[in-house]
Amino acid sequence: ALQWYTKTKYRTDINLSHSMGAMLIRTKTLQSLSSAHQQIVKKLGRQYMGQLTRQTRAENDQALQAMQSAGIQTVSVTPENLLPLKQASEKIQVELGGGTLYPTALLNKVKAAR
Repeated sequence: ALQWYTKTKYRTDINLSHSMGAMLIRTKTLQSLSSAHQQIVKKLGRQYMGQLTRQTRAENDQALQAMQSAGIQTVSVTPENLLPLKQASEKIQVELGGGTLYPTALLNKVKAAR
């Protein structure tokens, strides 16, 4: 959408994501529904979130193909060069956890779900 491929000649092979999303329903709200309706909400949530994930991945593949067609070269990042980025990421996750931005328990759940 931003057409960055018109401004650059190179890209790295690091898979990064800067977007997050969630569909949240308060436990109290969900429990106010009948058991049958709770199951419908959960089933449709899984169905449509799965569909959204597949669509997003397909669009990402199309964008990558467009970049390659535009002549953008892929630069591989060595594990040694990636290590400082991973270390900084871990440090920031810990600093933002513990109640500053999110509970540490939530961070641990997210990491476990990867």
